[in-house]
Amino acid sequence: VQPPSVPASETARLLQQNNPILGSDWSLEYFQGTLAELRQRSIPQPGENPGQPAPSLIIWPESPAPFYLGDARLRATIAEITRRAQAYVLVTGLGVRDPELREKSRQIYNSAALVAPGGEWVARYDKLHLVPFGEYVPFRSLLTFAEKLTREVGDFVPGTQRTVFDLGSFRMGAFICYESIFPGEVRQFAGNGAQVFVNVSNDGWFGETAAPEQHLN
Repeated sequence: VQPPSVPASETARLLQQNNPILGSDWSLEYFQGTLAELRQRSIPQPGENPGQPAPSLIIWPESPAPFYLGDARLRATIAEITRRAQAYVLVTGLGVRDPELREKSRQIYNSAALVAPGGEWVARYDKLHLVPFGEYVPFRSLLTFAEKLTREVGDFVPGTQRTVFDLGSFRMGAFICYESIFPGEVRQFAGNGAQVFVNVSNDGWFGETAAPEQHLN
């Protein structure tokens, strides 16, 4: 049985910063400049899209910068955007559990967070299905040889639940990059009540290869 079709009643604003991944010097000035540009691109300007409703959701790309979601500068910028645009913002970055722990003991996640129009941080999804040899090294204690081969590999921790974001008029599931190729896992967001799906991906790591097209397919 086909589910009933639901007419579109909301619009979203998608940002693509197009920052180089490799060779970037993430100095404080570059960090602040990236944040300022994302802020400028996020807020709709008067007369920008005549006849079109203002976006109710603004979606930032995956890894636009090495943002920690607890960073006060980031949180202040996002809160300003939501209040000025009167829209939700989906922002990705580095999520941290137990921030009071020493840096080497912290658990770091590849995360997506939803911020409400009033600036409140509503909820966070921590990526469950990490990329082996990309976001973590499997069997690290056994594959000691891999340490030298994968120095640029992240050391993320997988999340524990498929969080569904409540935006009032609809509920949204946001899965991150590589997770999109596992339909059984995406269906779990629907099982948890998601009506809208958002996939944030950054395939810049693959460069000029066939990998981005394969991922899209």
